[in-house]
Amino acid sequence: MESKIHRHHPFRPGITFGMGAIPDVESYSIFRDGKRLGDTDNHTWYEASSQDESARYEIRALRPSSRQNVPLSSVMEGALKLLNHLKHEPDREREFESFILYILLHPFVSEPLAPNKEPEAVRARLRIMTFIAPPILKNPNLLSPHFYFEGDDRTFDPHATEYRTFTEIAMTGLQDVPHVHLAKQANPTRSLTSTGRLRSEDVASTRKVYLEDIEKDRDFLQFTTRHSVGNPLVIAPDINYTVHTAYGHGRWRLCGTHLRSPHHEIYLQTESCAFQPIHQTHDLGLSFLADPLPSCHWLFMEAR
Repeated sequence: MESKIHRHHPFRPGITFGMGAIPDVESYSIFRDGKRLGDTDNHTWYEASSQDESARYEIRALRPSSRQNVPLSSVMEGALKLLNHLKHEPDREREFESFILYILLHPFVSEPLAPNKEPEAVRARLRIMTFIAPPILKNPNLLSPHFYFEGDDRTFDPHATEYRTFTEIAMTGLQDVPHVHLAKQANPTRSLTSTGRLRSEDVASTRKVYLEDIEKDRDFLQFTTRHSVGNPLVIAPDINYTVHTAYGHGRWRLCGTHLRSPHHEIYLQTESCAFQPIHQTHDLGLSFLADPLPSCHWLFMEAR
């Protein structure tokens, strides 16, 4: 997923986004600060704007999921289809993987910033959490003794204490010799009986949550966060995601891929500022317990 940004002449203000072509994608939806601007089947989008203040753009697209070489759990899949049939709600979202491009565009300046005015971070924290929004979730596998699972009963919140998994990377010395430190944790997974009483409880292993490909010098830092955490009570798809992080010359660039369940949220905090949302996605409901699951691919970048 790529993007090119072109600012127009100050006397003819405007901005053009050039999206890299994604195979089998038929159209792109464009948003600015949460407001839908329109749709296009082209790989470019022009907006007439003076761009005198920061704006956050989102470019979203869907394409059919590939079912090749994807393991199936026939019992779960069959139960899910039956449940959807009873509800008369076809699970169409499972048929598509999503692509999201976030662009944080800073105000237009007619002259380059002086070198000593380039904003530089000294320290930062990247926080990644996965969670189940409902307080209680019914197991779509009708044959399982685990009738319900306890959820996290919340929406997006960088300071939430309820989650499935929590990963945080602390970055220091960004203007000198960068250093990264990984913290990781999984909350207990609890299953309930048909009467709502606790049946089983266990904590998933975070052994497969780690950093790799760390590169750093005085002007640049990059690393990759890998995450694979399973359900300790039942056979279900692991919570898998990958996040690539890069920082240099005062600009952040992050990208990643994850399955479209459960909820995912990623925040970045620099200096003493509050956590800023980088990427947030809702899950596919009951689908998170069954294969095959489509992926979400996303990219965040800053432009000045």
